[in-house]
Amino acid sequence: QAIKLKLKEWSPWFKTNFRLIYKLGFEEEIQKKYFKVLKVNGIFKFKCLQLSKDGKRLKILRTPVYNTWGWAYPDSLALELIENHVMGIDGLEQEEMSNVENTQYSRLVLTKSYEAEALVKTCSLLTKKEKDWDLLFVEIRSPDGRNHLDINKISPGTSGYTPSGEKSAWERFKKDFCALDKMVGEIVKCCTDSKTIVSIVSDHGGLPANKNVWLSKYLQDAGLLIYKKDKRDGMYYVDIEKSKVFLGDYPLPGHIWINLKGRESKGIVKPGKEYEEVVEETIRVLFSIKDPGTGICPISLAIRKKDADFLGLWSEDTGDIIYFYKEGYMQVDQIGIASFYGKKLSLSGDRDYPAISATGPVPEDFLRSWNRKPIRKIPRGVGSHCYLPTASYKGWSNAGIFILNGPGVKKDYIRKHPLWTVDIIPTLSHLTGFPVSGTVEGKIAMDVVSV
Repeated sequence: QAIKLKLKEWSPWFKTNFRLIYKLGFEEEIQKKYFKVLKVNGIFKFKCLQLSKDGKRLKILRTPVYNTWGWAYPDSLALELIENHVMGIDGLEQEEMSNVENTQYSRLVLTKSYEAEALVKTCSLLTKKEKDWDLLFVEIRSPDGRNHLDINKISPGTSGYTPSGEKSAWERFKKDFCALDKMVGEIVKCCTDSKTIVSIVSDHGGLPANKNVWLSKYLQDAGLLIYKKDKRDGMYYVDIEKSKVFLGDYPLPGHIWINLKGRESKGIVKPGKEYEEVVEETIRVLFSIKDPGTGICPISLAIRKKDADFLGLWSEDTGDIIYFYKEGYMQVDQIGIASFYGKKLSLSGDRDYPAISATGPVPEDFLRSWNRKPIRKIPRGVGSHCYLPTASYKGWSNAGIFILNGPGVKKDYIRKHPLWTVDIIPTLSHLTGFPVSGTVEGKIAMDVVSV
């Protein structure tokens, strides 16, 4: 297809089919990578950003290839959103043409900025199309990414902090949160009236972390976790036929599962007495860890699953042991360091969402190095939230936020004690008049309701 493209002008949309390949994980029995292939409809366009008079210098910007299937209902809505430029297309040129020293950070900020603008446009379009709407739900992840990347850089006394880098890091925070603040304000302005309940919720905060902890080393020393070398690729994997425990990795860090017989496909730990003994031994190992540089145990709390109800951890996905790091420490992220995306294990017979366990692959030099020095400083620093909800460090808090406004909400009220995440749905249902399902486990926060 041939088109004429003028300077600073977008082309028409191009539509074609693409083969999408993505990695699912590792087959449990043979631990080999496998892939899934999908055919999807893609749509994209071009813009001429620069063209010299002699025609020798040309710069073309292409949008991302937008998938038009599987993420909107009905499917025709996806195409409408894309073609109406509500997917952040207008911000692409700004991102491409920005000339900031740190490209990674500048692109992240700008990406989130036009993502926020796109969400505003999407909300406006949807609420105009569906006049009699009941619920509008918007989610954006940029605060999480910003904390992970930059929180240490604005926290004196933490790993990765330098006075010279603090100003630019604060500037990145400012741009990101200004975009978010604008997004919230514009959505409230265009989508609400005097009868609307507005709620802003986050599931956690974040703290700067100074040191990584390789927990696998201590569990190996106790004979609870066994690695074996695969002769085919030279990598090390957790021996699921000999290990008594499995360490959780993202999205379920802080969880440890017992390799329980009758529950796991290769279970070796007998239910009853042996199970309880392995649980107690694992907790003992966690609390016995000491940072050689400070003498501090990096574990703040480690408890049995049956004791974790008071923390809101009672689902089938919860590990047999739950632990939290002390402020300033965090686990080694095997996904990033070992380039591993997690191995899905059927850790409970018929669960819909199997736990993700860090079973490998681990390079030999990586394993030897971290077993030799299992606690070490994070060179550039990174933010984390693998802590108790009440944790605070260097002026930062791990607590989430819950902001509520609208009819029936108590005015100028600040809650003194934390609200459980499971309490949010019944509280909003009470205020809006939505019926509450019999499966909802939370309660109405009556103290925020005006009487």
